[in-house]
Amino acid sequence: MFFHTLEFPILTNINQLLMRKSIPFLLLSLLFISCGGYSTEEQMLYDYENKGVQEFLSTELSELDFQILKVEIVDSVIAMDSLTYFFNVFKSEFEDILPEIDENSYDKLIETYDVNYKGYDSLVGVYEKINDSYGRNKVMEFSEQRDTYKTYRDKVVGLKNRFDYFMDMGSNTLAYKFKGTYSVKNPLLNNLVQTHEKLYFTNAEGTKFIKTEELE
Repeated sequence: MFFHTLEFPILTNINQLLMRKSIPFLLLSLLFISCGGYSTEEQMLYDYENKGVQEFLSTELSELDFQILKVEIVDSVIAMDSLTYFFNVFKSEFEDILPEIDENSYDKLIETYDVNYKGYDSLVGVYEKINDSYGRNKVMEFSEQRDTYKTYRDKVVGLKNRFDYFMDMGSNTLAYKFKGTYSVKNPLLNNLVQTHEKLYFTNAEGTKFIKTEELE
């Protein structure tokens, strides 16, 4: 068997990398209402919801007595938020394997999985030369072990890539989060007026909504 026991000192406290979130002063411009129409953030909400109505109902929100009741900015999402999230995913997935986990654990765990993968791959090659049932059974057994280590390695590589990406972005803003409430007639329910409250997430520039989550 090709197993390695690893001991990792905590080299860096990941919490030291976290930075206090701030909302740029320029976002205050979103709070000013345009004369005779929607404010900037209201127009963003309308455009987002109207696109869904066009796709699924082939109509316009303006035909459904659409009313925006409230839109307000509640937070910003910075790269460090995502970095912390993916680090916690990594930690929860592999904390039973590693005695201590920090940002250097990615490479060390990848190296360990590489050693195990190559070891089992070598055994597969040896038993492939034994042309009998015993050899074939060993090939199946060691191939399964080899593939398991490859799956683990690929998962760690994916998490490391995300960690590195968000680490490079530092305190850059990824999105702004708004809370919006609106009412609209539902033509599928005999034009019943329904009220929805959602979280909306913008693009990095804060110019349009690209994702939403329904609030209960």
